[in-house]
Amino acid sequence: MSNQDTVNELCSSIMSSMSRLREIKNNNKDLAVGINYASVGSIINGYREGDISFEVAVDLLCVKDEKNRLELVDDRNWEIDFNHENGNYYSTCVACKKPFLGHKRRVVCHKCYREVT
Repeated sequence: MSNQDTVNELCSSIMSSMSRLREIKNNNKDLAVGINYASVGSIINGYREGDISFEVAVDLLCVKDEKNRLELVDDRNWEIDFNHENGNYYSTCVACKKPFLGHKRRVVCHKCYREVT
């Protein structure tokens, strides 16, 4: 087998794996990465990727000021995260399935976290 054949086989394997990972992500919404709530581009990408519905994207894009944005998801937000670079992401809680703002790696809203601890 030549070097070119090896490279072609490796590329094919990588593309197949990426396709499979994309399929797994699309079939399991719990794996969706949080949407940066403050960025219009991220909201649009979230809609394009299927992470948020059209209605949610329109709601997010129509909100003009930060105060109203935070009121949309009330006590579920992780306010302690807001000052951090990755602290203003729109995510869905895996426990209650409701939206919240917090660090992009958080998977549980503040309200559900408080109920458990």
